[in-house]
Amino acid sequence: MALNISRAFVYNEGSYMATFDPRAKLILAIIMIVASLTIYTPLKAAILAIFMILLAAASGNLKRVASSLLFAVPFLIIIAGGEMLISRSVYASLGYSMRFANLVLAGSTAFTSMSPDEFEFVIRWLGASGDFAFLLSATFRFIPLLALDLEQIVQVQRARGVDFSTRNPVKWVSGMSSVLVPLIVVSIIRSGEMAEAMELRGYGVRSKTRPPFRFRFGARDAALVIGGVALFAILLLVKV
Repeated sequence: MALNISRAFVYNEGSYMATFDPRAKLILAIIMIVASLTIYTPLKAAILAIFMILLAAASGNLKRVASSLLFAVPFLIIIAGGEMLISRSVYASLGYSMRFANLVLAGSTAFTSMSPDEFEFVIRWLGASGDFAFLLSATFRFIPLLALDLEQIVQVQRARGVDFSTRNPVKWVSGMSSVLVPLIVVSIIRSGEMAEAMELRGYGVRSKTRPPFRFRFGARDAALVIGGVALFAILLLVKV
């Protein structure tokens, strides 16, 4: 289970979505994220979720994207329960939990369909500096690694007897600290190793570098973007 959840945020080069232009994929990802943040009604949020699930199924990423929802289930329960306590409205709690679920689906779809190199290419194409593009690309690259580290640390702590299912808040905080502290340490060590590797490879010696590949924005890329924009517009304008 841990491996499946971590793969929910790993680029799948064999998927159908991987064959699209990275600019089209980034635009679609932005549209889905913005739609997830702006759509509140449960029915519209459900339609958006179905669209992203169908898109993942058509591209061969259904298992990866669906496994991301397993990771989000505890947070969905917390969000729904907290909203119920505040507003005492089932409709509102369902809307907020669906919005978070759509954010997870949009993020998983973006990570599984676009590689870090493609993401850096798009940022450079937009006119950003090389250092800024590399910073965003490195962040994009390390999020799946952090997810895998988190799951491995949880498994190790469970083997050592840490109970993450306890309802005692003190024990729960203690258990989470046993996960977060090693995760932070591992992240710091990895960033130091990355800095040393970049220095040894002469990062920054050349001010300009050529992209390792070229892409062409074709008709099917335009159709993908238009479809995403049309769905977003319909969900915003139609009152349900």
